[in-house]
Amino acid sequence: MEDTTSRIDLTEFSEKIRELKSCIAETIVGQDIAVDLILTTILANGHEESRKLRRDLIGELKDAAIKLYQRQDYSNSLLFCNDFLESKPDDKDVLFTKARCLSRIGKISESKNILENLIKHENNINRIAKYNYAIGRAYIENSQKNEDEYLENAEKYFMESIRLNEHATALQSMGELLFRKNKYEEAASFIERKLVDSPTDPYALSIYADILWAMGKKGDAIGKIMEVLKQQPRNPNFLFRAGRFLLESNEVLEAYKFFKQAVNLDDSYFDARLSLANACLDLDYLAESKQHIDFLNTKIKGDKQNILESIRANYYIKIDQIEKAEDIAQKLVRLNKNEANLGLLAKVYIYKSRISSKKGFTLIAESDKNRAKDLINEGLKIDVNNERLKAMLKSIG
Repeated sequence: MEDTTSRIDLTEFSEKIRELKSCIAETIVGQDIAVDLILTTILANGHEESRKLRRDLIGELKDAAIKLYQRQDYSNSLLFCNDFLESKPDDKDVLFTKARCLSRIGKISESKNILENLIKHENNINRIAKYNYAIGRAYIENSQKNEDEYLENAEKYFMESIRLNEHATALQSMGELLFRKNKYEEAASFIERKLVDSPTDPYALSIYADILWAMGKKGDAIGKIMEVLKQQPRNPNFLFRAGRFLLESNEVLEAYKFFKQAVNLDDSYFDARLSLANACLDLDYLAESKQHIDFLNTKIKGDKQNILESIRANYYIKIDQIEKAEDIAQKLVRLNKNEANLGLLAKVYIYKSRISSKKGFTLIAESDKNRAKDLINEGLKIDVNNERLKAMLKSIG
């Protein structure tokens, strides 16, 4: 029988290795390419050079798995993890990467099993801390399934990671977790511990800014997010967060500039575009606001769709189409009688009251004003500290 391996072109095989490297660099690695490369390796089995190339290929699979995970391509990363682990099933780095991928695609039990097994067979304290942190992250990433229980479990694993070696990323995650629980003082203390070793870390500083804002330290919060932007001036997320702080501080023009930069850098950043549309209304940039509203019409769903409808209602108020604004506001209140929607409907009635008053319809104007007061007071029962509602109530006497 003819030796199959004698027909293999090792030059072509070497080209396959270079092809994989190129694919990794361009983030377009796919399962078909991997299968093709592995088959080539198997066919070249009889040659000493092929054995060396096979070892190189295994290394490339590991590199691909890790890089694809870092680029948030979790499904393809998982494929490469599995291919690699067929040859080296005990590789800790790839097992860890596989566990993280499984968590990110919602398979928390499988992820946790891998990490607990790694802990069981590990003696290095730093690695054990890392694995505990990763289990905590898995619970956070999947907390929508059972928020209270999963947050409690995450806290347990983060604290174990911190106990073992003051794990910096676990400190940050504890700060985020406590912030979600509205435990602002405790959250701040964990972020401050993280910042001791990395005082310029932009992500920790941005979380710290959010915590400071929630604690009412608005000037400090703005200062921190501006520190972040000195390091990453073209990061759309940080630009958006700075704009949000400025908008809530009534620095609308400055907020507009930050939102505009964020959208120019990433036109699919819908949160930033919603805020930009809203800021445009406050600045009477009505044509631009309408452009953003129209752009978002078919692109967002769920709660963000309701936010867009609220902005649309405010646009209609601005152009004196009060009936359209009222129709939207009524629908939003029927969907969710929260303070924001109640405030929007109250705003409609305030405008209706003013229009009726100008026309001399005193009784109708008074009725609309009273309706607005009732809606505002209903909203204040939900959020007694809502400054916007308080200001609206004060404005109508």
